Amino acid sequence: MQSTSAGVTLTARVTGFKPGHAYLADADPLPCDIFAGGPSQSFPVRFTADASGRTSVTWTVPTGMNGNANIQVLNGGAYVVLACADLG
Repeated sequence: MQSTSAGVTLTARVTGFKPGHAYLADADPLPCDIFAGGPSQSFPVRFTADASGRTSVTWTVPTGMNGNANIQVLNGGAYVVLACADLG
């Protein structure tokens, strides 16, 4: 996580995916304990896993978003929360 003038830049290093397949990484301002069923206000980034099933994804949550960011991956139609970061 890195704060910039544009917002908070998040970098997720993800592993364990099917090589060569496309996925969606997402950040959301909801805290992890109330997240349910998908993003409320999201900042999605598509990625494709490399030959080892890994990749790094970087995106920015705009300035002014309060609370936390959930980092999720959409896999087979279901959102899976990978991490939660305090943006405050």
